[in-house]
Amino acid sequence: MKSWYQRHLGMAMDEHGYMFEWRTVDSKRGVTQWSAMRKGTEYFAPSKAPFMINYRVDHLETLVERLKADKVQVLDAIEVTPYGNFVHVLDCDGNKVELWEPPL
Repeated sequence: MKSWYQRHLGMAMDEHGYMFEWRTVDSKRGVTQWSAMRKGTEYFAPSKAPFMINYRVDHLETLVERLKADKVQVLDAIEVTPYGNFVHVLDCDGNKVELWEPPL
């Protein structure tokens, strides 16, 4: 799938897929990540859905504590990376959701 999108739509892929960069009305930089996973991947587990939504958030640590207080299932510890901090939760339908706090 990555090859098709790269060849036909010019999306230069890296190991994660393709990142669309955009700007808000007040010129803040933002990105949308497009990633394709192999059929049968376990990356979305424990969700049964063949996709995962990634939401950009502020104050991830505070949000995680609030989600835990609301009995939301937090699947892992916050992962700190050079391109931001991540954590996974399950929504009310059991879909895996990735929360991403970009670096400052």
